[in-house]
Amino acid sequence: MTTAHMQNGIRSPLRVASRYLILLRFALVYLLLAGSALASSSPFASVHSGLYKDKTFAEAITVFTPYEKIYLLVEFRQLQPGKFTLTTDWLTPWGELEHQSNYSFEITKFTPSLKVCSWLNLWKNGPVKHLLTGEDFKKEFYGTWTVRLFLNGKQIHSQSFDVQ
Repeated sequence: MTTAHMQNGIRSPLRVASRYLILLRFALVYLLLAGSALASSSPFASVHSGLYKDKTFAEAITVFTPYEKIYLLVEFRQLQPGKFTLTTDWLTPWGELEHQSNYSFEITKFTPSLKVCSWLNLWKNGPVKHLLTGEDFKKEFYGTWTVRLFLNGKQIHSQSFDVQ
């Protein structure tokens, strides 16, 4: 290639191709790094949950009476190896934390599906309060509740249900 050709903006095909290869390498490295960052940010592909009134887990429901034990069944799909703590927060209709449970577990190899169960019992009024009010449960138990799930401190899911 001569100096005159460079001044006119004409470049050899070999030089153009090598610049494209350099750009392509940078793009591939960027995509690989971005992909690994995304993969490491979530140790599972998806999480599904359902609320049930018994351990048969036959039919998911969203309306309960205060007399029923409320079961939450959580399924993680495509869970990567690691140490985990699943925290379940049961929030009253007023946003107050009624109960919290923690379940720590370790996965040593890729797991296509893992199911975990948590549950909530609503506490009845004591005999004196029941005698005075005629109510079996506190009035604040009635309404729309929220259950929140955290995996290693990061919120991963939230679901609402009603107590009537």
